[in-house]
Amino acid sequence: MTEGAATAICTWKKAFQDLRISLDAFVSVTDTLCDSKRQDDGRISISGLEHVAEEDVYSKVSEYYAELDGFEGKFGLARAKIQNIRNQSHSIVPVHRLPDEILSTVFVLGSQDRIQAVGLDAEVAIEHAATAREDDVADADSDESEDSDSDEDEGDEVHEGDGTGAGAESDEEHETRDDSASPEATKGKPQPFNLLVSQVCHRWREVALNTGQLWTRIDLTEPLPHERMKLWLERSKNYPLHVCLDTHPPATNSESLILAFLVALEHLKSSIPQSAEPRCVNLTINTRQPCKDVRLVLLELSLYHPSIRLQSLKVDEHLLMCCSTHARYWKSISLSEMLRGVTALHLHAFYFPWGHPAYSNLVELTISDVEDEHAPTAAQFETILRGCPLLEYFALDSTDIAPNVHPQAAPSPIIMRSLHTITVRHLQFAAFAFVFSTIRAPCLRQLDFHGMHYDNEFDNRTKFRVVISGFFASAGRSLRYLSISDEEQTIRCRSLISFLRKAPCVTSLKFEDISKLQPIVWALTHEAICPELQSLTVAGCEDERGIAISLLSLVTNRKHTRPIQYLAAPAKVLKGSALTLIQDHVPHLEDINNVSRDDVYQ
Repeated sequence: MTEGAATAICTWKKAFQDLRISLDAFVSVTDTLCDSKRQDDGRISISGLEHVAEEDVYSKVSEYYAELDGFEGKFGLARAKIQNIRNQSHSIVPVHRLPDEILSTVFVLGSQDRIQAVGLDAEVAIEHAATAREDDVADADSDESEDSDSDEDEGDEVHEGDGTGAGAESDEEHETRDDSASPEATKGKPQPFNLLVSQVCHRWREVALNTGQLWTRIDLTEPLPHERMKLWLERSKNYPLHVCLDTHPPATNSESLILAFLVALEHLKSSIPQSAEPRCVNLTINTRQPCKDVRLVLLELSLYHPSIRLQSLKVDEHLLMCCSTHARYWKSISLSEMLRGVTALHLHAFYFPWGHPAYSNLVELTISDVEDEHAPTAAQFETILRGCPLLEYFALDSTDIAPNVHPQAAPSPIIMRSLHTITVRHLQFAAFAFVFSTIRAPCLRQLDFHGMHYDNEFDNRTKFRVVISGFFASAGRSLRYLSISDEEQTIRCRSLISFLRKAPCVTSLKFEDISKLQPIVWALTHEAICPELQSLTVAGCEDERGIAISLLSLVTNRKHTRPIQYLAAPAKVLKGSALTLIQDHVPHLEDINNVSRDDVYQ
């Protein structure tokens, strides 16, 4: 501690002691006054002169109390400043020892949706923010008011305060409008993460305002005049934007929505310098509007293509009415050129014509709820897969793949060396068989398949075994994470054991609603299957007798060099003496009902 700081603390202690003595004396005199008043009330009569004198005394007392209100405000401000000094202390609050660059990275990770998958507990910092926020925000608000007064007195000079970032930005009034956002607009909604961290203390605010990635989420349906949007566009610098157009609110009509959208696009374009590279945009459209409104939005956006590069597109049609999108509606050259550059495409109950350039050059592709007459044919889907040699992530959910109009020979397998994740859910067997007989992924790391539906007219169990065996022949040795659910309980456990033998490098397994799980657990325990396995999650097995004993045997008798480090199962399974014994062998034990999907794949 410096000599100046020590002197200041001693002076503060002396002043505090004097204040405490004065307050004690004030309370004592107040008590004396109250006692005197009680004695007067006990007298039979009071003369008129005494009554006037008493009124005059209490009138002056009221005046003095009015002065005390001002002292109370100053006292509260002093207390808030002391609390702020404590929160900024490097020795008392360890998070303040972090360099600005590290703190900025923590903020960015905290703002991401998949923070648990990263493995960093940024909530530690936010917990501190929550405990100190009430006093800190009060202090920050008061300091900003003081900074504004200082700016008036000092002209254009920027007040640097104590080096923690107070007054770091010259447009404090603009910040206040942004950060406090009208209570009417945010009522019932959680405050955005970037605003939370920017209101903890002045240093956090300065770091947050200079972290462009925190301000990249832009809402195109923000009501006019788009003050927050313009400020966030400025703060986001040149980082890729995450732009959302949400037409869910029932009070929103198409005319006002389109008007706000067009004005927002003008703000977006004007935020990009003429000499700069095109701004990368990740666009999400959540809509209950007809397909033509989605098309209008994309057509308008394509007009800004020289200034904006559409990097990813997600369309979520919540009407679940997958309307026909005829090719003639999508022939605009500017629209085709813009969609050709998309690398991540996520479509829910919406699709482009299957031969559209939107399906080329993809790194991520997700299609869900496209069925019946809207479904692609096998030939069309084969063309899509062959046109995406760099595809890394592929997900298909509740989507049909129709047979070709003209029967033809089975397609030759497509080798997709970049593909590392495949997720399929609720597919008819024909679509399932097409995917796994067509794709060959020698570098696949994660595979999820759930809820496959069989056609009773064929011996699909045999076909299933043949199709998956061929797929595992190329992908099995690279596979690390495998998740299987079988709600219809049509996959035989012998088939699953056979597949696991072809995946020797799997480290994480999840089984859900599997019929006869115990033979699989027995094989994992006593056979040379999945020697690298470290994480196991089982669900939907509550009614299978003896499963707890099988899991206990797995964690105690498994002879492989890598023991089970993580086990998740229903609470009805993990109980009693079995639970106690399993806890002695497994470092991380979880109730499956409290486990997120990302926890399984940590």
